[in-house]
Amino acid sequence: MKVGCSGVVANGMIGGIVGWNAATYSGLHWNRVRIKTEAPDPAPGWTVEGPLAHDEDELPLLNIYEIEVDGKTKHYIGFLDSVLAGARGIDTRSLVGEFTPTDFGGFDPTTFSVNPEFLAAVVEFMNGQTHNSPGLAEGALSIPGERLYIVDPRNSTDPKEDPPDADVLGYVEVDDDGVIIPGSFCYHDEHTWFNPKYGLSGLFLDRLFYDWLNPVEPK
Repeated sequence: MKVGCSGVVANGMIGGIVGWNAATYSGLHWNRVRIKTEAPDPAPGWTVEGPLAHDEDELPLLNIYEIEVDGKTKHYIGFLDSVLAGARGIDTRSLVGEFTPTDFGGFDPTTFSVNPEFLAAVVEFMNGQTHNSPGLAEGALSIPGERLYIVDPRNSTDPKEDPPDADVLGYVEVDDDGVIIPGSFCYHDEHTWFNPKYGLSGLFLDRLFYDWLNPVEPK
């Protein structure tokens, strides 16, 4: 298993798993938002089953945003509800990434490119969470001096088996006393945020992450 920050894991073993079992997704469905041109309307494309499905009176948190940049329309996935975006604009770190739409205007995950600012926010968030997680702290005690791997919450692989690379979110370094080194989270480059086989990243189901990324009082 390759890792994004440095080296290769010699034994391919996963040191620890965090999160919850994934739902089975048949696809995605978001509002389309054309900034400053028209109100949101349903986006064609995938449908969704499981916890991403929302009540009619609840706003979806993942949206397709069509944003005009230097006279050209670009298409982004934003982890930001459309009302908040319209009220105060879009913080670029809330844009998960850019994509090229299908001929029918839907989301094409094969063209998706993640936004470096979003990744930097994920690393910052994970560093805060991993250092304060009792579950991860317990896992770190059993592997002093090694790396503790963190698996995307959508993963449903048997804990006795290695998850696919696409579901490995990253790792943290553990010191010789079995304590997670603060600020050591490293994102795994082969992780996928939108995967036709495994679904959406479980971080998109984490309201804590959403509220941290989009605080009531902007950072």
